[in-house]
Amino acid sequence: MSLQFILGGSGSGKSAALYHFMISESVKNPDRQYVLLVPDQYTMQIQRQLVQLHPGHALFNVDVLSFGRLYHKVKEELGGQELVALDDTGKNLIMRSLASSISAELPAIGGLMEKQGYVSEVKSLISELMQYGISPEGMDGLIEAGAGRRGLQARLTDIQKLYRLFLQELENKYRTGESVYPELTRRLSESKIIRGSVVAFDGFTGFTPVQLPLVQQIMLLSFRCYVALTIDCDPAKVTAEQQLFYTSARTIRELERLAAEVGVKTEEYRFCDSGKRYLARTGAPELAFLERHLFRYDGAVYDKECRHIHIGYAATPAEESRQAAILLRKLVRERGIKYRETAVICAGLDTYSHHLREAFAQMDIPCFVDATAGLLSNPLLEYMQGLLELLEKDFSFSAVMRFLRSGLSDVSREEADLLELYLSQAGIRGRRAWEKPFIRLGSRFDLGKINE
Repeated sequence: MSLQFILGGSGSGKSAALYHFMISESVKNPDRQYVLLVPDQYTMQIQRQLVQLHPGHALFNVDVLSFGRLYHKVKEELGGQELVALDDTGKNLIMRSLASSISAELPAIGGLMEKQGYVSEVKSLISELMQYGISPEGMDGLIEAGAGRRGLQARLTDIQKLYRLFLQELENKYRTGESVYPELTRRLSESKIIRGSVVAFDGFTGFTPVQLPLVQQIMLLSFRCYVALTIDCDPAKVTAEQQLFYTSARTIRELERLAAEVGVKTEEYRFCDSGKRYLARTGAPELAFLERHLFRYDGAVYDKECRHIHIGYAATPAEESRQAAILLRKLVRERGIKYRETAVICAGLDTYSHHLREAFAQMDIPCFVDATAGLLSNPLLEYMQGLLELLEKDFSFSAVMRFLRSGLSDVSREEADLLELYLSQAGIRGRRAWEKPFIRLGSRFDLGKINE
């Protein structure tokens, strides 16, 4: 039993080194099981990479699992009562039902539970309490700490009541993503999946308190354990929260402590050289320099010509999006870059997503926005609700603007914004605004006339 950390900066080749090692060892030892544990969203991608890297292009004794998938495999092997899995929607429904049943006992938040999105916020808070191993009884300390702030104390007391009822409702009927870890930790020793296997963790920045006992159990049962983390310096030198890679250093210290508790030996760190590998991969010395010195405050200055980093600015997110689209088209036309080889990273998708979609659509650029859209923000639903609100509110100003901004009318959001600005400045509100000869629902506005 041993534990080894594979460390390095971004792009240093940690994952590649780990994957090549797992594959080569699995070929040499066909009777030993190799398990790669990654976050849920990476399982398919990493399985594909491993199949491509494997000389036989097949994973015979290598398994790529998430914690959730490991739970299912252990459950299939050992059997037991199968509980109904609850997703976020199911949690919201149960939370709303419980809040309605005891609304009189929730003086602080009972009246707020009917507001749109409030139930989801309470659900998220309770899910986080479960992730960090805080029970309803454990909230007593939080409530006492809020004694000087009556509003906070009252809300925490109400949430504690809901939390306790929620756990009672789950008991022997439902399971959540947070509740699988204690059960998996208890039953893992009975399973043959991890016992005697070589286990590697990749893609994690840290582990929650309910995951740490499970990780400790995996270290104890496995033949050897590897953990790949992003940090390019000695973890012992990273002690302050404001330091770069503090999260990784803290995770290393936690895992070393857990390993020592169960007698697992920690081997010497293995570092990957980020600078050389990053430079070789990108051919951009400026990016390699930035990767080595960003947020280090070491006073380093890049004194050569900078050809691979460009800084631009724009007055609005819409103009930023348009300039990004222009740049992408230029790169594709002049340098032969493919659209699938590019990515636009922005600070907030809520702010930029619709501007990017419109700018890319105008220039025929294929676009995929990596964001989960809520049901209430679905354009078709917004269009239907706006259409019904037109009739319900007799073409009021707010109802018409909501309809026009749905994205499915024959009016773009920019035109709707311009129209609202014009009508507001002109002091035109109410139904008479739509009696103007140049304003017609279902047809595009003449922006020249509006500007005049």
